[in-house]
Parts: sequence; structure tokens; C-alpha cells
Amino acid sequence: MLVQFISQKGEGLEHLARHSGYDRLTAFFIGAQPPPTVVFQPPRGWYGSLTALPRALARRLVTHSAGGWYSLSSFVRIELMVARQWLGKQHTVFHLLHGESHFRHLGLLTTRVRTNRLVASFHLPPTRLQELMPQPHWLADLDAIIALGRKQAAWLAQWMPLHKVHFVPHGIDTDFFCPGPQAADADSMYHCIFVGAHLRDFQMVNEIIQRINASKTGRQVHFDVVTLPSRRAEFEQLPSTTVHSRLSDEALRDLYRRASLLLQPLKDCVANNTVLEGMACGTPVVVTDVGDIRDYADELSAEFVASGDSKAMAEAVCRLLEEPVKLHAKREAARQRAEGFAWPQIVKQLTSIYRNLWMDW
Repeated sequence: MLVQFISQKGEGLEHLARHSGYDRLTAFFIGAQPPPTVVFQPPRGWYGSLTALPRALARRLVTHSAGGWYSLSSFVRIELMVARQWLGKQHTVFHLLHGESHFRHLGLLTTRVRTNRLVASFHLPPTRLQELMPQPHWLADLDAIIALGRKQAAWLAQWMPLHKVHFVPHGIDTDFFCPGPQAADADSMYHCIFVGAHLRDFQMVNEIIQRINASKTGRQVHFDVVTLPSRRAEFEQLPSTTVHSRLSDEALRDLYRRASLLLQPLKDCVANNTVLEGMACGTPVVVTDVGDIRDYADELSAEFVASGDSKAMAEAVCRLLEEPVKLHAKREAARQRAEGFAWPQIVKQLTSIYRNLWMDW
């Protein structure tokens, strides 16, 4: 059995570090037995592929199913290219790593030519999936769906048999993201870090920083905000705040390691790279209780706050910073929790699913 991953890291995912993101799982499959693995990334010269299909027909197909991240480029660069590969292979599991943007029409072929199997992973929460795919009947053409959260899995199961929907968590590179040699508490001030852009509640971040700056804690609190360049202006005028963009992997890891706490005010989520990276570095999390966040963080490693409640989150931060024993316990619990999401463990779960698909032949 061969497993072929279909990925386009780099398009819309430039913010992810080399050791971050879902595509990272492919590095942990290389050399694993079973199954042997090939990583396939479609070339960028996608218009050349239209020789096999009139461009007008391609546009018409996409127009009837386009939504959000799916486009003519997705159809040609992903689905047509995979179709060509499909017809030339047997006993291969094709795994689309980003189902939202890479899958609509491929099932027209794969459900008729049953020499291989088709799997797709999905990343967005149900509210966003509903907006992008209000009637996703094409999901039933998949042999398996990989959901990254339990609530997301329940939504996806509306459109295909439940036994074909598998909850397999997002993983994290725990060898790279790991605690540093110096404890975060050793600094003369507290450091709190916020990282990200997608589905983050930026208004809440701003309010939390202002509230904590106005509060009285035993030591000064400094904030490191790591976000897109387009967001920098929202934070650059805040006191005790340093804004970072386009950090190296090592620089980001150093900030996690130095931080006393990780702040993650979210509007919604399934998996969250930042939470996994921070916990792997031994950084406790204060996070909004939304989406599938409890599939990743728990009460031992994190403090949960209601969505949009900046006052409660600021109070939770101040309270934890003044309780060093509890903070230390959460730091150890965060690392231990993250080890449960190490990529080798996720690879084992995926391999089991692939094997079961193989057993169907």
C-alpha cells in the first residue's frame, strides 16, 4: 500500500513556521513501515494543465461549487492532477491534507474507478464550514474524513456515514517545541505571549493588555505579540508591548520558552497550532472556551474563559501570575499534555485508518 499526500503549504499558509502546521505530519511518515509514503505537491504551473479540459468548462464546474478557499486553481492544480495520478496507480491512499480548499469534484472519478482510496482532512470549525460549504454532498464521495475536533466531526458526519468520520488530533513537533534550559519564572518580569491571526479576537487581546497594564501585580508584565505585519499597528502604541512578525522558528520558540503564560483569545477554533506549540514548550495557556479547544487543552494545563470576556481573561492572567506554585504545576502539565499530540502518535492513528481502508480491498 502506498500513501500519497496532497499538500500546498505556502499558499495562504506562509505564516506557519517550518516546524508548524498540518503538513508537518508528512516528515514523520517518511521511512515509517507500513506504509511506504510519497509526498506529492502539485506544481505551480497550473494553467498548462487545462489542455486536458476546456478552460470554460473548468470555470463552469468551479462556479457551481466554489466557496471561500476553493477556486479554479484548486480544481486544476489539485483535483485534475490527482485524477491523473489516480488513473496511473493502484492500492494507493490519496490523502488531501486541506479538504476545504482541495476537494469538490474528484469523487466523480474516484467513486467509479475503485482502484485507490480517497481521504481528506478538514481544519475549519462548523460555523466556517457551513459558510463555505452549505450543502457539501460531495463529502460522501470520500472513503474517510479526518476531523481535527469532536464537534467538527459531528458536523461532518451529517454528510456521510459516521464510521467514515475519524477524529484524529492535530499533532505537534515535540522535539523542536520543547522547554528551554532556563525556567520562565527566572526573569525579573513576567512575560505573556500572544501568537496568531486566524480566528483570533484582536479586540479582546487589546483590551486584555490594557487591563493588565492598569492592574497591580508583584512584577511588571511584558507582552510579546506575534502576528501578521498588517496587524502590527493595533498594538505598537500599547505600553509594555513588543510586536513581532515573520520570526524564525528558533526566535518564536524562544518567546514561548520565556513566557510565563500564553494568551489565546479566540473567536472559534478546531485545532490551534499556537496552543500546541506553547504547551509543548511548557507554557500554560489562558484561552477562550470555544470550539474544540478542550480536545487539546485541559483544566490542568490551561485556564478557560468565556468568549469575549476580556475582563475575566485579564483577571485569570493576574491571578495565575500571583500563584507561582499553581503556575509551575500548569507548566509541567502543559508539556505532558502536548506530548500526547506528538506527531509519531498521530501517525500511528492515521496508519491504522489507512490499513482499514486497505482491508476493504
